[in-house]
Order: sequence, then C-alpha cells, then structure tokens
Amino acid sequence: MNIGRLWKLLRKDVTEFYRNTIMVSLAFLGVYVVIWLFSLVLGIGFDVYSRGPVLIFICAVYFLYLPFRAYGYANDRRKGITYAMLPASFVEKFIIMLLACSFIYPLLFVAAMLLVDTLLVLLPGDTFINMLWKELDWSALELYYRLFMIQSAAYFGTFFFKRHKAAKTILCFMLVNLVITCIFLIGFAKDISGIIAISEDSARDAFLDYIDDTWYNVLWGLYSIGGPAVLYILSLLKIKNLQLR
Repeated sequence: MNIGRLWKLLRKDVTEFYRNTIMVSLAFLGVYVVIWLFSLVLGIGFDVYSRGPVLIFICAVYFLYLPFRAYGYANDRRKGITYAMLPASFVEKFIIMLLACSFIYPLLFVAAMLLVDTLLVLLPGDTFINMLWKELDWSALELYYRLFMIQSAAYFGTFFFKRHKAAKTILCFMLVNLVITCIFLIGFAKDISGIIAISEDSARDAFLDYIDDTWYNVLWGLYSIGGPAVLYILSLLKIKNLQLR
C-alpha cells in the first residue's frame, strides 16, 4: 500500500465526487429550507426536539445514497472501465471509497446542515427555536455507527446490482429484515401469545421480553456486527473482481 498513491486517489475521488453530488447535496439542504418556509408561512414553531428527527432523517438518506451516486458506474461494462483501470489496488480503492462516502462527505454534509439550521434560527420569525448543534452529545456517535453499519448494504448493492441499484437494495434489505424478524419472533419466542404486544412496544424491548436473552444477544451481535462486516467484505471482493475482469 502506497500512501502517495492513496492521497492522489483520494484527491481524485473527492474532486469527482464533488462534481457529481454538489447539486444533490444542495437539494437535500433545500428540503430543510423548504420545511422552514412552510413553518414560517403556517406560523408553526419548531424547537430542537421537533427539528432533530427531521435533520437526522435527511442526513441518513443522504448518507445511504452516497455510494450509489458516487460509485454506481463502477460495475458498468463501459463506464466502469476507467474505475477498473485506475493505478491502485482493490484494497486501496476500498479504503478511499470508505473515506469519501462514509467519513469526508457525510461529515461535511452534517456540518452544512447544522450551519443552515443555525442561519435559519438567526433569521427573524422565531420559527426555528434554539440551535441544534448545541444539543449534540455522544449519542450522535452511536447514530453514526448505526448508519455506517446500514451503509454496508448500500455499498454491496452498488457493486452487486447492475441496474436499479437503490430500489433493489432497499427491497432486499427489507426482505432480509423481515425474515430475521420472523426468526426472532417464531423461532426464539418464549411466549407466542406475547408477540401481539410487540406492535405496541419498541421492537428491542419487546424482543427482550419474549425471547431467550442469550439467544437474543448472540443473534443481535451477528445481525448488527457480523452482517455488515460480511457485506463490507463482499463489497471488497466485488471491487477485486472488477480489477480482474
């Protein structure tokens, strides 16, 4: 692994990524501004606890969309040739991909969102109350970790599917989660009649109430850590295959 080559590849990817995603990034930021305009017209005030989930949702969608936007061309027969021929190993390409899509641009986008939120708070109208960045705590890192784990599915879908990458990835993700949920509920339930109550409680608390704790911890670990790790490894192998085609 060559540090100089990594830096050149990172600079190239970040530059191209900027050109490919700047309008999309502005559109995502624009959604937040539109929400502010609606609240201003309707005379509705939003405090940090009302705006927080909205900002998190926008950032999460942007975070998961990045791999499709940045590297969706990589496994195309014609457009992907330039990516396959880059003078870098598949490991170096994988590292740069993670740096660009999982760290640099997501963090820049979050910073931009918080800046926009601060500017909107400072505007007259008292529509947005208090600044979100003042409410940040360590729970933000936990949320980032969860998104990073979920983003593994986006990377895998980007390199595995040829067309309709995002739609197919979402459908597969929902199907897998449905199957896993059924396994949790039916295969390891202590009290089948208690499953009905799950729709009224949070999924995690309900699982802890109705399934064996040991099995739950094992399966949750496999799902939340092992699953994303496998998807990241498969994505790495798909990049390697692009090198060899």
